[in-house]
Amino acid sequence: MPNEIPAFRETLAKIEGISKTWFEWVLEGSEMVRTLVVEVEFDTNPDSEGFNEGAIGEIGSAALNELTVGNIPTTRLRVVPKGTH
Repeated sequence: MPNEIPAFRETLAKIEGISKTWFEWVLEGSEMVRTLVVEVEFDTNPDSEGFNEGAIGEIGSAALNELTVGNIPTTRLRVVPKGTH
């Protein structure tokens, strides 16, 4: 499994507009839940002129595919604009 995480993050890095990715842990009830965070270089507001719907779709598709059929124990995805965290 250790080699799968970098490969998946490498796949995401090929999508235009992604600046970096990382994992966060959140306590939910008595369990720690892992979240994949994808930082993008464009506005994530769909009403903004700088919104990149194509990139959001690619990120969602890639993550959904990997998180449902892959072996990465991650249950959530967050897409955040650069400089807002």
